[in-house]
Amino acid sequence: MRHRGLIAVTVFVAGWLAILAAVLGFGWSPTWSSLTVPTLSPAFADMRSVQASIDTARHGLDPHAVNPGDPWHRPMDYPMVWTRLAAALQLEQERRYLGFELLLVGGFLLSVIGLLRRAPSGWLLAAAFSSSVLLLVERGNNDLAVFILVYLAGIAPAAVGLLLVFVAALTSRTARRCAAISATARRALPRRSGRGRC
Repeated sequence: MRHRGLIAVTVFVAGWLAILAAVLGFGWSPTWSSLTVPTLSPAFADMRSVQASIDTARHGLDPHAVNPGDPWHRPMDYPMVWTRLAAALQLEQERRYLGFELLLVGGFLLSVIGLLRRAPSGWLLAAAFSSSVLLLVERGNNDLAVFILVYLAGIAPAAVGLLLVFVAALTSRTARRCAAISATARRALPRRSGRGRC
């Protein structure tokens, strides 16, 4: 079991070091394109909507409705907790944003290494190089953070608190939006005997 774990980790690390070497040697887009991963520029495109939402929110706009700073003019589809976190970390600065994304990618890869050490599996190793995982890393999606938190909760019960805080932040945002939608609907619709539910 231990020998299999060592082999799995070695193959995984070698594969991702090769991808890193290709990015440094040939560039971001050519590397991902050669792996048949659709690429966007600037790098780590998914969380760019969060980066842009900092300025949008400072101008009093709802980035879920309009997000003009996003390179593709996409509204933000993440809870506002991400905007608050991004603002606290000053992710509007490009170097900080890239550093944060690299930290997420590094944490994700270390989490996968931990899984491979604890439960070596050819299937898990193959999944670690699947198109879904490659796209996850190329886009810098916030699922990287969720994966890290779930992994930490699995190996350290005390880390479950981090996961619960994260879920509570997401839930409170969803609950507030649901309540606001319900209140607006009740005002706009004629009264009926039944009570509306969100």
